[in-house]
Amino acid sequence: MKKTILLLTLVIGFMLINTNIAVAQTTSDDLSLTDKRFHRRAVESVIWAQPIVGYWAMREAFRTTFDYKLNDVVYSSEIADWKYKFLTVNNTTLYSYVFYNVKDGPVVVEIPSTTKDVGLFGSIMNSWQQAFIDFGGLGADKGKGAKYLIVHKDYQEVIPPGYIPVYQDTYNGWLAGRILIKDFTPETLAKAEKFIKRMKIYPLSEVGKEHTQRFYDSAGKLVNGVPPYDHRFFDALNDMVQEEQVAARDLSAMGMLKELGIQKGKAYNPDKAAKAKMDKAVKQAQEEFIDMMINNPDRYWSNRKWSYLVVPEVIRETKFSFEYPRMLDYTVRGITYYSAISSVVTYGDQTQYLVGGQDSKGENLHGENNYVLNVPANAPVKLFWSALVYDNNTAAFVEDTPKAGVSSLDKGFITNTDGSVDVYFGPKAPQGKEANWAPTKAGVDYFLLFRFYGPTEALGQKTWVLGDLVRQ
Repeated sequence: MKKTILLLTLVIGFMLINTNIAVAQTTSDDLSLTDKRFHRRAVESVIWAQPIVGYWAMREAFRTTFDYKLNDVVYSSEIADWKYKFLTVNNTTLYSYVFYNVKDGPVVVEIPSTTKDVGLFGSIMNSWQQAFIDFGGLGADKGKGAKYLIVHKDYQEVIPPGYIPVYQDTYNGWLAGRILIKDFTPETLAKAEKFIKRMKIYPLSEVGKEHTQRFYDSAGKLVNGVPPYDHRFFDALNDMVQEEQVAARDLSAMGMLKELGIQKGKAYNPDKAAKAKMDKAVKQAQEEFIDMMINNPDRYWSNRKWSYLVVPEVIRETKFSFEYPRMLDYTVRGITYYSAISSVVTYGDQTQYLVGGQDSKGENLHGENNYVLNVPANAPVKLFWSALVYDNNTAAFVEDTPKAGVSSLDKGFITNTDGSVDVYFGPKAPQGKEANWAPTKAGVDYFLLFRFYGPTEALGQKTWVLGDLVRQ
């Protein structure tokens, strides 16, 4: 009798397995060729459009949070916490952002000179987040301050004297400034805020007129600049298609978008069925971004899980355009701008970044687990290092966590007798080692950015090797 029951159970189980497989196959095979083509082109469109939708998301975040208008300055008077939901921001720098448009004429940006207490490094970028010029200490003005004049590439007028011209290939653009200070005491933060408020941005046509610069402080406010990873992604993309010119390099992409109902100069009205298809396509693209970021085969050290945030050849050969003589590498571009915002002209002198999304055994990092990371002695930095935690699904800080991670500047940091440092990751801090703890959240998979501030030759020569996260 028992053998009969066992045999019957096995037969039923086998039938259920095959039934599930058949259902899955039927579901896939039942899709029409039109639906399959729609899905395929929607996924590729997301990968192609990631940087410009990222631009839209940041601008929209300011419009939603503040009464934001173009040329207004948004800044942070305090270091960022989880409420500042921008892609892989850090918690050791104050930021300032400005969004502008040069379709109706050039825009003037007045950058103040740095002081003994406050430094500045920033970039002026197009709506695809490619930088055309840096400003501040390592920028064109060398920290002395200057007036930059941003013009569209087709601008025909003579540039007036006294300006540093910046030509860009899109109507929309933005600038990101990183305010560099020695500490975060109230006195220093006040000096930084005063410095930021010396910035001015206005149309060239208003030179000589009285100008009141508007500022918004993002400190303590929930500012969500994460792109929407559902059908709304295409709403955002349509907005940008309507606002911008179509570059020759993007003509084939515009052909893909036509299949989705997006065409320049035409109304975009997807129905409920199309939105459902888009939800699935955007989700798949997001999953691919995460997988490619975490499983990047281009490891920094061959025997470690750490990889480049930005592939060196992208900077060396394309200057963040991702355009090679015979290829636009929109896939690597998409991965890059899934996990980061902005670019720079001068890369590597101030900071270097490494991504880690797996433990020593090659398993993805899960918020409910506990891990330890050993940072060997004599870290290759002139200033300091930090290890910050980011949610895989947003590339922003993990929500409702008390801090974003750890840095070698943290007070109470415990150093081992050999000079190395153990950093702990998990939902709860190890007793007595709170300063060495980076909080995570159960149910939230994540990746790390390990930043080197003022990197030294030992990092580039790879004679110093960072450990992998070891699950405890």
